[in-house]
Amino acid sequence: MLAGGGGIATGQGLIIKPSLGFDYELSKTLNLRAAAGYVKARGGELSSPFINLGLKYNISFLKLK
Repeated sequence: MLAGGGGIATGQGLIIKPSLGFDYELSKTLNLRAAAGYVKARGGELSSPFINLGLKYNISFLKLK
């Protein structure tokens, strides 16, 4: 069975996606993010390792006293 509209073979749709990652603070407003893991469909053919890299920008809002 294909799901997600992109021809992804997930069987009944249940996937398992364990991952491990970290954030590294470059400044008060900017962090570097990285993660790696594995995605596996319980009832389909989807089975793949993955790596995520990104930047996180922290936004603050003013508060009234």
